[in-house]
Amino acid sequence: MSVIRIASWSLVAAAEILSSATSFAQVDWAFSATRQPPPGIAPVSAYDSERGCTVLWPGPRDITAPPRDETWEWDGRIWTQRFPSIHPTPRMFTALAFDAARHRTVLFGGHDASGIRNDTWEWDGTNWTLRHPATAPPARNGHAMTFDSARGRVVLFGGFGGSTGNSYLSDMWEWDGDDWTQRTSSTSPPVRWLHQMAFDSARSRIVLYGGSGRHEEFYDTWEFDGNDWSEVQPQLFAYSEFSLVFDTNLQRVVMFEPHDLDSLLEWDGSVWSPIANTGISPVDGPAAYDTVRHRLIVGGGVDGLGVPQTWEWDESRWILRQSGAPPRSSFGLTCDTTRRRITLFGGRDFFSASDDTWEWDGIHWNPLSPPNRPPARSRHAMAYDPVRRRTVLFGGSDGLKFHADTWQWDGTNWTNVSVSPAPRARVGHSMTHDPASQRVLLFGGSDNAGSIFGDTWQWDGAAWIPLAPARSPSSRTDAAMTADPARGVIVLVGGRGAGGAFSDTWEWDGASWNLRTPSTIPPARYGQGMAYDPGRRSCVMFGGIGAGGERLADGWEWDGMDWRPLPTPTHPSARAFHAMAFDTECGEVMLVGGNYEPTSLGQSDQWKLVTTSVAVFAVAPGIGAESGGDPVQIFGSGFTDAEHTTVSFGDSLAPIIEISCGRSMIVETPPGSGSVTVTVTNTLGTAVLTNAFTYAPTEITTRFGNVNAGAGSTENVLLVNGNVGDVRREITLTALQEFVAYMSAPSSRSEARFVLYAWVGSGNSATVRALPHHLGSLVFPLPVAGASPQPSAILNNIGSGRALGTPTLPSRPAPSELIRLRHGLRRAGNFTLQGIIQDDGSRTPFGYSVTNAIVLHVR
Repeated sequence: MSVIRIASWSLVAAAEILSSATSFAQVDWAFSATRQPPPGIAPVSAYDSERGCTVLWPGPRDITAPPRDETWEWDGRIWTQRFPSIHPTPRMFTALAFDAARHRTVLFGGHDASGIRNDTWEWDGTNWTLRHPATAPPARNGHAMTFDSARGRVVLFGGFGGSTGNSYLSDMWEWDGDDWTQRTSSTSPPVRWLHQMAFDSARSRIVLYGGSGRHEEFYDTWEFDGNDWSEVQPQLFAYSEFSLVFDTNLQRVVMFEPHDLDSLLEWDGSVWSPIANTGISPVDGPAAYDTVRHRLIVGGGVDGLGVPQTWEWDESRWILRQSGAPPRSSFGLTCDTTRRRITLFGGRDFFSASDDTWEWDGIHWNPLSPPNRPPARSRHAMAYDPVRRRTVLFGGSDGLKFHADTWQWDGTNWTNVSVSPAPRARVGHSMTHDPASQRVLLFGGSDNAGSIFGDTWQWDGAAWIPLAPARSPSSRTDAAMTADPARGVIVLVGGRGAGGAFSDTWEWDGASWNLRTPSTIPPARYGQGMAYDPGRRSCVMFGGIGAGGERLADGWEWDGMDWRPLPTPTHPSARAFHAMAFDTECGEVMLVGGNYEPTSLGQSDQWKLVTTSVAVFAVAPGIGAESGGDPVQIFGSGFTDAEHTTVSFGDSLAPIIEISCGRSMIVETPPGSGSVTVTVTNTLGTAVLTNAFTYAPTEITTRFGNVNAGAGSTENVLLVNGNVGDVRREITLTALQEFVAYMSAPSSRSEARFVLYAWVGSGNSATVRALPHHLGSLVFPLPVAGASPQPSAILNNIGSGRALGTPTLPSRPAPSELIRLRHGLRRAGNFTLQGIIQDDGSRTPFGYSVTNAIVLHVR
């Protein structure tokens, strides 16, 4: 197998070692709300136990905004917005319930643009279907629904609407999957809307709580036993916004009330009792109960600052699982390319300067709680130093005090580095990592006396070094600056000085500043955002404040020769003092926050620059192959999912192993040799890269250990005699380097499973504490002599627990045949590997002779 020598999945690294095409993919700005439901008024959710996800229908942003027609799902890890071709009209104050008998989420009624509705919809996980029952309840909104598992019916009660359209209701209806039937009882709760219901499956009761009537608020509790309603607790608790769910672990109905210290209460059939919990609770959002993971899910809400959040209750504490971007302007933002995380610190929120640290992992924002942190500030500068693997922060102000301190973030904690000399206290300065000197560069800014600086400094990880270049940009503050690693320069644009806003472009080559004279010049500005996009090999700039003080909403890109407008049909609103960074995890330029008007406070919206056409600009080939099937990495833009993408190496189709974030993919090499032209075709179009690489099937092999461990040596043996963890081997592998694990077939079981785990980390293998990552598994039957050799399984998905390829195995492989699993790593790093042989049924280790050892081979 071949070694593809790329240090990481970074497109920057690839651009440094490979030739490229000159064409660019078309791009557009997209609002990055697809990873978190937008907050809304009266959102509703229900748990789909068949598919293992929470279904959410968000309400409008506020009471004056139009309703939404969005369908979201939470699988316990991420939110996904679904886009069915047919769906209910945008509406609010609707109700959801999961029909466990028919495996459908049922939606009824609500208020849309035409008024109050009485339509019935069902969601099967793929499409919404409008049902046409012979009988339907009168139109309504603010009603409650739950599924009665004892009788297999969705039950609806109350709401506001009715035949007159302005009545509070107290009628009850049941949905059996085909038709609605009205139920009557001798006793009933009074008319109401905005109440909640849940089915207590331990006691076979529907529990109803609260709501509002004609002239009063209800805080009463009722139960329906299948025949009649009875009031079981009078008005005791004043809860107006709440959710009811049945907790299968507690076997109790649980109330979530987000605005109370006792945010959780349980119902035992006679009294509501607070559930003790520690830590911070959600402040908004509907609740659903995950019966598989035994978690109470609260999503579709916000925190006290308006940040979208998702929480889970694990029966003892609240856990913040996902959060949107904090509302900010004038904050620090940079990408940790080693850990593939974007770090945000401080800035101005709704009230004042902040001292909080957040990380974006490609899916959601995570608030962090490091032991130490810099004091609150805004208009500071941050840059990631990939050589020393630290994020560097300097300066800023809390509105009163101007700082001249230096801090470093290692991904776990902030450290204050006291050094002298250092730049003077300042705000509005610019910082980025210099690819030429491998140091962090700082330029400009202003102090509390109004002085504007034009000085240049370097940070080498231990000291600030003042520089005296022969030529320099004029003194300025609030300029945009970013590194272009492909050309080995730093680009500085605009800013403002004593005479107003600038429109000039400067480049730092590691030793001096050079004024560039492009034929096209963007309008003067300051407070704009800028980031380098390695996919387009250009610096992308957006927004800022123009020479007349106006907020700008234009995008530009600099390719090292000229500026050109970024043609994006969609774009963020005009803004300034936002921040931009390239997200190496998702392969996209990201824009966060800023303020819309001079007097406005920080915003929390997030945008990404997405590809709308396909382009191929580089290929990282293997240096050899046994007979084809080696991984090759293709870099470009606009790569869609494998189902809608084809890759050709000349006339041969190349099997796709993996597509990452639309910016790179791994494919298998074909048999043969020669110069290869790569063609990628998908729903966005076709891209061709002529003579992308030369392919020659020459095997490169580096071996560790001995296949025949029974000879006496156990060096590099990962498992001996079924004793898990006897010997572990730590190795360092580059991204896409492959390793092969061999084992001989078992002789005493009808079926077994070979599972390989990796501990990501470094240090002595006996003290590795990182959680294991499942690389993949292979199931094989009882071996019998004379069968054909065992094929390989290509798994290529370290850390995800999902095998991308599963081999078709011979029914009875010979005992002497070696089982081989071949893995390609998605990223570089140190890995401690351990093989585990498990019984396919019980998943417990069982014994083998020493000749059945697993041995690691690295190629």
